[in-house]
Amino acid sequence: MYYVVVFLGLFYEWTRHRYPAEQSRNSDRDLGSCRSKAPHCSARPLAAPLCTDFFVGLLDRYKGLFTKTFLPATASIVILFLLRLALVHYAAVDDRAPQWLLHLPIVPLYDSPSLRYTTYRQSIALCLALIGVASCIALFLLYRAFEARAPQRREWAILSISCAIMSVSAIAAPALSSTDPYFYSAYGERGFRTYGSREILLPCPIPHADPNCMRPTLPNVYGPLYTTYLETLLRHIKSTLFRIEALRISNVLWVSLFILLLRALNLGSPLIAISMINPAILTQYIGEAHNDIIAVDLLLLGSILVKRFPFVSLIFVTSAALIKLPFALFGAFAFQSLPIFTRSAWAAATIVLSLALSFLWGKQAYVESLLYYIKFHQFSLTFEHRAIALAGLVVIAFGFFKNRFSIAGAYTLPALAGGSAFPWYSLWAIPYLLQANRSKLAFFLITLPMTSFLMETPFQIPALWCAVILILTAVVIRRILRRGMPTLERESP
Repeated sequence: MYYVVVFLGLFYEWTRHRYPAEQSRNSDRDLGSCRSKAPHCSARPLAAPLCTDFFVGLLDRYKGLFTKTFLPATASIVILFLLRLALVHYAAVDDRAPQWLLHLPIVPLYDSPSLRYTTYRQSIALCLALIGVASCIALFLLYRAFEARAPQRREWAILSISCAIMSVSAIAAPALSSTDPYFYSAYGERGFRTYGSREILLPCPIPHADPNCMRPTLPNVYGPLYTTYLETLLRHIKSTLFRIEALRISNVLWVSLFILLLRALNLGSPLIAISMINPAILTQYIGEAHNDIIAVDLLLLGSILVKRFPFVSLIFVTSAALIKLPFALFGAFAFQSLPIFTRSAWAAATIVLSLALSFLWGKQAYVESLLYYIKFHQFSLTFEHRAIALAGLVVIAFGFFKNRFSIAGAYTLPALAGGSAFPWYSLWAIPYLLQANRSKLAFFLITLPMTSFLMETPFQIPALWCAVILILTAVVIRRILRRGMPTLERESP
């Protein structure tokens, strides 16, 4: 239900324009100021997008409680995270899944239409949706607690311990929601031989091979730098289980670097806090061991160094594109702080260099892998996907040339990946949103547990999300209609 995410982004932007929130974009202390008609609507970066009298009045009435929500919010996030891991494992060990799949060392979730809409899977999906909503609420309370006052050292210590507990739990998770880590393991064993123009046969990770186990599948479409990284990291590890654990542990370092880079960008304590124990980040990049966090880190390094060392920034951004090629586009935002002509030149050089090195390093076989992937996924299969992917390109152009950034635009970027927008593509929007005001980045990170869940293909609840869209549409229509009511009342005798 990726389209629901895009719809929510549009709803967010509508509420921001309907209830203007920003008087100063450059102030670090005042991130936003609500200018609605409510006299008690004071500066609140997260209240502003939904700046109704009721919501803002409620925040004003209970603003003193936010100083006391740190411990309950942090504890809730940890407990909900552990509960989510347990539910995913419970869904993965379904007896209706292929037996050979259940014998893998870490059980991946089996996704098929025959299971996706069963009562069993739908019940678990509903529980995970509720966990996602509760996690967003807890992250909001944590954000407000750190925004209301300066955090103390013991609170940072508690956050660090909570982050460590969640990270260790993700490393030890007995189930996966995708099979990608098994492919990473196989690519590390076969290296550049996994590139090509045809389907490839990968080694089965269990001794008793099943005819369907790692059957001929898509060739490797990751960049040559990441393939070299896998070969180097996994070269001397024979066990598939230990390979996946090695990937999880190494990604702990990349996630830690991500937090440190956000701190180096002076984003403030509230944003650092909700990033440290964000369930979506720890799930996708430690528990699932996805590689997008590496490319995002490289782009953040480029953003930090661009003013003093633009050439070094070019190297980092190009390296990100050699992890996953779409980052050649997103890397343009690393040069956003430079004048328009200068950043255009550096961005163009990055794209050309990324394409050239991809061809020279990965050779013709890598290009054939990409072409096969494009053909397999049929990028323009549906009108909806074509429209969102085109919107993503327009969003990049508007952001780069006009310095205009939006939440709705951020949610269109995962559509540039291929036929499906997966939850681990969510952080692709971080380099883009870093150029916007912090309230948008805060909204993005707080809602990340829910928006990433909406991209989980095994857990789709069409009826619920259709109801959500209808309710939000009704709210918009009601607000539009109410705008004319006072005028009609004044004109009546």
